[in-house]
Amino acid sequence: MADAEELPPVDQLAITNLLARYCVLLDLADIDGWVGLFTSDAGFDIDGRTYRGHDGLRRLMRTAQRGTHLANPPVIEPVGPGRVRTTRNALFVNRHNGSLRHTLYRDEVVRTADGWRIHSVVCRFVTGDGLVVWPEPGFESPVHGIDLPDWADA
Repeated sequence: MADAEELPPVDQLAITNLLARYCVLLDLADIDGWVGLFTSDAGFDIDGRTYRGHDGLRRLMRTAQRGTHLANPPVIEPVGPGRVRTTRNALFVNRHNGSLRHTLYRDEVVRTADGWRIHSVVCRFVTGDGLVVWPEPGFESPVHGIDLPDWADA
């Protein structure tokens, strides 16, 4: 495996910007912009379910809780030509009740003809018990409840 220092700075910056756009577009509920950050065959694993392809990502995005994702810069590890793995922490602030969730993302990002794109995401929640699929046992994951931003109807 190559050292992170072997990835040119221009690629490190492009990947960091890609993942920053991930958070901003998600928080703005820009479904098409957010989905455009992924490869067409991408997978997203969250709350015990995996969403595949752009249609699956749109379904996830339409029902995701709304709030703010505050993410740290990613750790970027090259794993092959045009392919990296990233690890990033994020704090999710629910816009309705202010509750906080600490998440850990593990991504696979690939270079495409259109630049760097996310190929897979695994999102886990950080709790006192370690990494878990969903942080509140006994409660249904709200990612499947419709929670549109107030301004969506404007």
